Amino acid sequence: MEPEAETDNRRDMRVARILASLISVVLIGLGLWSIFSGTYSGHTSKLGGADIFLEGRSAVLGGCMYIALGLFPLAFWFKLPRHAAWWASVCMVAFLGFLLTMLNS
Repeated sequence: MEPEAETDNRRDMRVARILASLISVVLIGLGLWSIFSGTYSGHTSKLGGADIFLEGRSAVLGGCMYIALGLFPLAFWFKLPRHAAWWASVCMVAFLGFLLTMLNS
């Protein structure tokens, strides 16, 4: 590979990592807000634009879901694809676990 191509790949990965980190910060912040306030309010584009409001345990589990989803993009920071795949898999399993727990409560 040419040195210029390596520099371009590094620059592209740097931009992707920065964007993934920004997405992570926002999602983790929303999750923490839901956990500490005990409430979650949102708006969906499905079902005719229904408003969603969760309180108590459902809001805390929803916040945990947001945190698990927010940790997912940090897989871009791993150098080896195998480690990134493991990280993403663990985050998705945690997300689905929190989702199932929230739906069953």
